Amino acid sequence: MHGAERHRRPRRDRARAARSRRERRGHGYFTEHLQFNADGTFVRNAVASGTGPVVDWASVPPADRGTYEVGADGLLRLAFADGKLRAETIGVFLADDGTPKSPTEGIVLDSDGYFDISEN
Repeated sequence: MHGAERHRRPRRDRARAARSRRERRGHGYFTEHLQFNADGTFVRNAVASGTGPVVDWASVPPADRGTYEVGADGLLRLAFADGKLRAETIGVFLADDGTPKSPTEGIVLDSDGYFDISEN
């Protein structure tokens, strides 16, 4: 992040988060991007790719959309337009003194870390 960007005032109408993890089988990768909008809607994009002994592959499905809410119980509830539901526990990282760090430093949804978080 460049100094000019660091001090730029972020827009508050949406936030983005991304996770990336290596698949356990073969040599594959999965990346998920979530964009949360202030009006309670979200957009999910994902890509999976990998290499094998014969072929390299990639899969980029169409974006998923829906609505979200964050409950007092610490659950993020995603309701997809196709009727699918997803609920994940939200966790934030703690500073050495036990206070929560800024969510832009990373959050955990269930057991997956999301680290490329921005408000813009």
